[in-house]
Amino acid sequence: MSTFQDLNKTVEFLSAKYDDLLLQFWSINDKTQRCNQDIANIKKYLSDVNTCAVNAGIQAEELAQYLRRDCLEISGPKATNTCSAEAIVKSVVKAIGVAVLQNDISIAHPIPSYNRDAPPKIIVKFTQREVRNKFYSNRRKLAKKKVKDLPDLQLQSTDNIYVSESLTPYKKRLFASVNKPRKRMKWKYIWTNNARIYIKEGAKMQKMP
Repeated sequence: MSTFQDLNKTVEFLSAKYDDLLLQFWSINDKTQRCNQDIANIKKYLSDVNTCAVNAGIQAEELAQYLRRDCLEISGPKATNTCSAEAIVKSVVKAIGVAVLQNDISIAHPIPSYNRDAPPKIIVKFTQREVRNKFYSNRRKLAKKKVKDLPDLQLQSTDNIYVSESLTPYKKRLFASVNKPRKRMKWKYIWTNNARIYIKEGAKMQKMP
């Protein structure tokens, strides 16, 4: 009889322990589910924040490029104390034969660069988009000219002269990344129009986004 009672007590003890463990399990399971839900909510929040950040970055990039819409950059001639940026712009205007009045240009100044190997650049801001576009579309007339060929400046440099759109740092990096395979494929032309990048082999033309 005593053995049966001891066995019964043991079963009751184990049953009570099982009930305690079961309660602990359900409590832990409930906490785990709440934690999983919290993690899911945090992930969604971070995803929403990331989407907002990406959209804000895109809008900031578009705005930055939009603010440059009336600007062009001239590479090759270097502005100095004796040869101002304004004088260089006037000389380039004369070389390409476009009618540009003094009040058509808001400002012109050198662009600082930390790359010693980079050619000197001047940025020009126009007051009228139409004049800016005419200036840019006639840049091909500089194709075979050197800096020393610019009128009225008496410069000696044999560097080439380039006129390009003023691009944001991101667009410049994108342009450089497109230019590498263009050179590898030996396609002849690359340029931008309204900050869009174009490449051309000959008769074919591709527009980059």
